[in-house]
Amino acid sequence: MALIILFNANDIEKKKLRILCEKDQVKLKLIGMEAVDQKVGYLAEIEGYEKIESEGEHLDQYDFTFAFFKDFEQNDLFEFIDKMRAEGVVIEHKAGITPTNIKWTLRELLEENDQEHKTMQIVEEINGYLSKASKIKEESGEENPQIAKLVKELNHYFQTAGEDFDVNVAKEYRDKIKSLVESL
Repeated sequence: MALIILFNANDIEKKKLRILCEKDQVKLKLIGMEAVDQKVGYLAEIEGYEKIESEGEHLDQYDFTFAFFKDFEQNDLFEFIDKMRAEGVVIEHKAGITPTNIKWTLRELLEENDQEHKTMQIVEEINGYLSKASKIKEESGEENPQIAKLVKELNHYFQTAGEDFDVNVAKEYRDKIKSLVESL
């Protein structure tokens, strides 16, 4: 049976998701901050993972709703997420269970997921500014050399940073491109 582990959800999210899970025969497990030091494998009820004696603590940086999904086929997962959206349950932080993350603590998974989420937000903002710059270039028929240079730098950084990727560097690029585009 498919399982959704729901972390730090509000009452409305819990209620709506509980109804959806009952309709689709999906098990729902609710957890809170007390679980941040537990292994994902334990929380996902995977054999061989035992409870760690820990009281957990409230961590402001993880004060968001997070859902992780176990035993969903890919198409079923996307369909279920679509149903969630249709019912007004939009959970921005989510992940599937993987052979790698089952060994992590929930804290580690939340940190990784939050960094990915922040990075994707910045990338979306950068893409928006690049789209504006492209429209201005089309309208004027001229390429702004500062923007062209910055785009090359930005592409190089995103392609080569790998494990050294720093969300703060991405923010700096976003702020530079924003300033250039808004000055046009």
